[in-house]
Amino acid sequence: MNTLLPREGQPTPNQVTEILNAVSEPHRLQKIIQSIITNPEQLASVSVNAFGHGTGMERIELAVNGPYSLRYNF
Repeated sequence: MNTLLPREGQPTPNQVTEILNAVSEPHRLQKIIQSIITNPEQLASVSVNAFGHGTGMERIELAVNGPYSLRYNF
């Protein structure tokens, strides 16, 4: 997947909407998670920043690109 967000500066609302629409498709999110699970190095990197909230929720940072990240909270 090619990056849609700018390397520098703030993304436009349309750029963010396009990313969120893509990630909100269940098969897309499933592919992201499956790619992490099947890659030991990527899984180790994701595991370093995962933690449980005091509220009982879990937080896993799936991807980071500069100031942007994709987090999965459940």
